[in-house]
Order: sequence, then structure tokens, then C-alpha cells
Amino acid sequence: MVHMFTSTALISDHHYLSKPKEPEIDLNQLSFEHILLQPQEYIIMRNDIVNIVIDLVVQFLPQLSFLKPNNSDKISTPCQKTVTVPLPCLPYNEQYLQDDVKILTWYQNLFQQIITGSNADPNTKFQIGGDQLTRERLTQAMLLRYGNINPNDEFKNVGRCVAEFFHLGMNFLEKVIFAEMWNKTGLVEAGTLRGECERISRKGVDTNVMNAYEEDKKYVSSYVTSNLVVAVMHFFGMETENDNPVRNCPRAQESSYDLMGKFVDKYIFPVWSGENDQCTDLKGDVCDDQNDMGSCQTVKVTLANGMVLEIPMTTPAHAENKENKPDKIKDYAHYGLEVGMTFIYFLQNVKKPNRNKMLPLLKMMMLQLRGHSMNAKYPKEILRMLVQQYSVMGLQDACQVFQACFINTTGKSDGHVPADLVQEWNVKECKKHIKHMYSNKIDANICNRTSALPSIHTIADNFDTEACTIIRSKKHTRKQNDEDELLLIQDMKKIRPFEYTSGRSYKEFNTIPRSIAQKVDGQLLLKWFNKNRRTFFI
Repeated sequence: MVHMFTSTALISDHHYLSKPKEPEIDLNQLSFEHILLQPQEYIIMRNDIVNIVIDLVVQFLPQLSFLKPNNSDKISTPCQKTVTVPLPCLPYNEQYLQDDVKILTWYQNLFQQIITGSNADPNTKFQIGGDQLTRERLTQAMLLRYGNINPNDEFKNVGRCVAEFFHLGMNFLEKVIFAEMWNKTGLVEAGTLRGECERISRKGVDTNVMNAYEEDKKYVSSYVTSNLVVAVMHFFGMETENDNPVRNCPRAQESSYDLMGKFVDKYIFPVWSGENDQCTDLKGDVCDDQNDMGSCQTVKVTLANGMVLEIPMTTPAHAENKENKPDKIKDYAHYGLEVGMTFIYFLQNVKKPNRNKMLPLLKMMMLQLRGHSMNAKYPKEILRMLVQQYSVMGLQDACQVFQACFINTTGKSDGHVPADLVQEWNVKECKKHIKHMYSNKIDANICNRTSALPSIHTIADNFDTEACTIIRSKKHTRKQNDEDELLLIQDMKKIRPFEYTSGRSYKEFNTIPRSIAQKVDGQLLLKWFNKNRRTFFI
């Protein structure tokens, strides 16, 4: 087997000269609390998720259209497209350290040519990136040359190895959602992720997300949307989709955002917001899950001073319900809403990246991934990015490195995709060209052939422009998922997952927590942070 290494150059116009060059937080002052989600950061996330919830549910619940403001139509502002230039394939294997040094040497020579030809600052840094393996190998190779007397041997123009969000999203989908909510063996029950997948015959779904990422993403979005609609119906006391809300109606001077903020706290992020008590849903007027209470009687008591007090006494309807047991079907539903909405919010932030919103989201995803496994690799990658963004790099460099993780492909503000996804497209194209070289697959010929890819793209684009060729989008096998989501909603309404019933559980998920963050050991997390906080200098 022959290994080749291919790269893509990304050219974008982003300047953060007004930002300070000092880090936001000094590394010596970086504490454990700085990598945890703070209350003010959670409020920002909640407000954005409220918008997502409203946009999703008003499609199925027309009586809740009052939640959506009249001026809520989103207008995408123009934005500069990112120029992508495929680079030649190199006959190196990134799994070997000696080849990684050769790759960085080739990068350094390329950067020197760019600086010389453009009269740029000789100390200009160029960010590099890749998947988790590539970042780890190239970082180790940079450490080998760190402090070298010769600046070129030290790779002085090679910048940080930035994080890549396409692989992070795939890992989150596979580990936190499918690994925790999908049972590969055992009983297939209605209401579970696998049970509903077979119910609507989504045969393209694969628990190995690398094989069917797009199909898995669409199905999870449909499943979460149906759960979300049922949760909103329960929140407003609606039996059918066309009913009017009879509970939790907006009060005077209460906006729909404040009302739906209570919903997000109660149903989607009960652990993060402090609304974690499953069996005490009667404590407020937001929800009345526990319906096992009997009739209410009033006892009059006359005090010594003649004052009469009326004390309500509630009699349990069933003696066996005196001791409340956990409802694991309800926990499963809350778990699905938490991780599902986190994933949907992540996809939205990738399309329209904002550093101030993405970093708090990464803090939540780090704990969720670590809750799945103490030995997971991506929590460490997230911690690396957080430490570098807050304390290793100045704010100016941190903003530039963050923006380098995304590529604008449409010229609109919400038209970004992760940089590593574009690199995957480039790898696929290179393989196609190499395949048609047949017996001429030697290293020199492969390098020459792939070096011509930018020219091939330019010629093809100019020809399409002159010939007025319309490039059709790829046809989707399924035009819309509304029919499947309506079926899922009907199934969920029969199960009533958000109404507390003592002792309920799915047979294969009788130990699932309400939030995956509950599986994280705080003491071990603190030790892990203190062990790694000073190891991310490069």
C-alpha cells in the first residue's frame, strides 16, 4: 500500500488588528473554572437554542405561531468566499515522524516563497491543521525542532495546528448519541433511537458514522425534532397538534423568549440549569409531571387566638406510589433532547462561526464526550483548543486561528463549512485523478498530476462561465422529512415520555442518566485538567 499526503491552501481575508495581542487569561491564572460552562455563557447558549426550538416547533404546532416574532426572517449578509488551492500530493506517510519532519520542511519552504513573493512580514505565521492524528503527529514534529538555532529548521513560519470541527461533529454523533442511545443487540423498543429508525425504515443509518454521516445526521435531527415537539406539547398542555395551549401561557410583560427559556431549562438542559429534580415537578407552574396525586381536602384548624387556618391535605391515589422510583423513559427523553439539541446547535455554529458562542459550546461538549469515556481523545483536543485560545495565544492570534478552522463556500455569512471537510473533498478528488493514471503511478508523476489541479479548476470554471453552464445541485433521495417526523411524533405521543410515571424504563436503557454530564467524576476531571493545562504550548 502506498501512502501519500495531500494538502489544501486556504486564502481568506480576515483581520483582527483591533484586538489586543495579550491573552485573555494569563496561563498562570488559568483555573479549572475557566474551562467549565459559566452561568452567563449558558444564558447566551440558551437564548440561541430558544430560537432554534421556536423555528422547529412552529412548523408542526400552528397554534404556537405567536412565539415567533414578526421580524424573525433571517437575512444572510454577503461575505467573502474563501479561496481554496489544492497542493501537490507528497510521497510521505504522516504516521512516521521522519516523514512528518519532511512535510513541515516542505511547508516552511512554501511559506518562505509566499513571503518573498508578497513582501510580507518575515515572521508571518501560517496556520496548519488536519484531523486528530495529523495534528498530533505534526505537533510532535514541531517539538523536535523547537528552539533550533536555524529559524528555518525551527519552522518559524509554521503556526498552530488548529482544531477541526467536521471530525469533532462525527465523533460527538457516534460516541455521545449513537453509542449511548442505540442498542446493537437486545430488544428493539418503540421510542428508542433504534426502534424509531426501524419504524420509519431509515435503512441508510449506520452506527459507524464514518460510513453514513449525512444520513445519520438527518435521522438524528428528525428524531430530536419529534421529541422536541412532544415536549413542547406537554409544556403547554396540548393533547393534539392543533390544540390551543392551556398551560404556561405568556403572562403580561413576559416575552416568548422568557417563556421558552423556562422550557429549555426544564426539558433540554435540566442538569446544566439546576432543574434536575425529576420527581418534584410540582414545585413551580412550569410543568406538572407527577400525576399520581389523589383528591385534595381542606382541614380547618382554629388557633387559640380565634384565627382559622385552612390547610390543604392531599391523599395519594395509590398506596404503592408513596415511594417515587426513577422514570428512565423520561430520563432517556431528556438525555436525547440535551445531546440532540447540542448537536443541532453545533451544526448551526459551524455554518455561522462565532468565537464567543463556540467556545462555551465546546466546554459543554467536552464534558459530554468525557462522560461517555474517561479515555476519549476528543475531550483532550477540546481542552487543547480552550487553553490555547484563552491563555497561550494573544486575542488577536486566537481570533485568526479560530477563523482559520472554517471555509466560506457560498459568499454568505451562514455559508461556512469546516476546513477539514473541504480537505476531505480534496482527498477524494486527488484519489480520482490518481486512479486514472493507471500504470504511471510513480511519486514524481503523482506530484506533477496533482500540482495541475488548481489550473484544471480554473480552466473548468472559466469554461462554465463562458458557456453559461448551470451547475445543478445534487438531488436528494428524500425531498423532505416531514412525513417521517409526523410518524415519530405520533409514536412519542403514545409513549408520553415527559409525563412522570414511577418505575418506567426501557429494557436496554434502565440505567441511562438524565444527562451524560452526571457520569463525569469532578475530582478526576480536576486532576486531568491540572495534568494537561501546561502541555499545549504548541
